[in-house]
Amino acid sequence: MKKVVFLIAMPLLLLIGCTDENREYEQFLSSEEGTYTLFYVEYFEENEEKLDYDYLREHDIRNTVGPITFADTTEVTESMPDMDEIPTYVLFDTEDKVYETHSREDLIEFLQEN
Repeated sequence: MKKVVFLIAMPLLLLIGCTDENREYEQFLSSEEGTYTLFYVEYFEENEEKLDYDYLREHDIRNTVGPITFADTTEVTESMPDMDEIPTYVLFDTEDKVYETHSREDLIEFLQEN
């Protein structure tokens, strides 16, 4: 009997554990298959180009990024508590976080390849 309870309880606990991680990012997940959502935090300099759809198009990235969410440094602790370095760029698909980097150039390269 104990083995049966264990065999039933263990998969449920694993499922709950996986689900909690996705819930942490649920607000950022893409709603459309085949596209990413982008969440990023960076110090915005006046002379620096803003990371938006025009910037992505200039780098031949089209139709792969859905919503783009920018957060200033005060919002970071609330929305992404595990973010430890700025700048940070995070891509999400429909299920989970798929890519994270601290380099805008690496982000662009990843998007161009995928």
